Amino acid sequence: MNMKQLIIIFLLTCFTLVHAEEKTNKKIFVKINIEYLKGLNYNIEGDDEHFNYDSFYGKNLELGCGINFTPQFSSSLNIGANRYEKLSANTFPLTLQACYYLKPQLNSFFGTLKVGPQIKFSDASDKGYVLAVHLGRRFKIKNNFAAKAYLGFNYQKTTDEYVNFGKVTRNSLVVGVEIPIF
Repeated sequence: MNMKQLIIIFLLTCFTLVHAEEKTNKKIFVKINIEYLKGLNYNIEGDDEHFNYDSFYGKNLELGCGINFTPQFSSSLNIGANRYEKLSANTFPLTLQACYYLKPQLNSFFGTLKVGPQIKFSDASDKGYVLAVHLGRRFKIKNNFAAKAYLGFNYQKTTDEYVNFGKVTRNSLVVGVEIPIF
């Protein structure tokens, strides 16, 4: 399955969920995540050498579509675009995210777990997988509307680096904001 097919499936899923939501109670949501990734560790494992870059950083913009199963548990499907500066690396993660809130109120602490593959669009992007854990707080802005701020850890393992160095591991500290679209 190529990337165009995955994007079409993602958009159709979001459209179907949103259309179905108009006929039932409001459990479906669409969101945007904006993240800054401060590099903790970057390793390139080649045949003969092992490199370690500690001063990299990245930016991530992510679109997600999800379901609130209960007032304390939700899940979403997200597609993102990461850009790592100083390394000139691009990743496109497609993740499944689970989120648990300590309290059902809009002002609550939460934890999330994201896992999924990195999709290879072209020779300028990396293929692999991502695992992320976040802790944060949801802030009520007005009735039934809350944004989130969070900190976390992001682990990415690349299986096909575009410059053919070999396998790459990126560990990053994540600072992010999630804004609901509807």
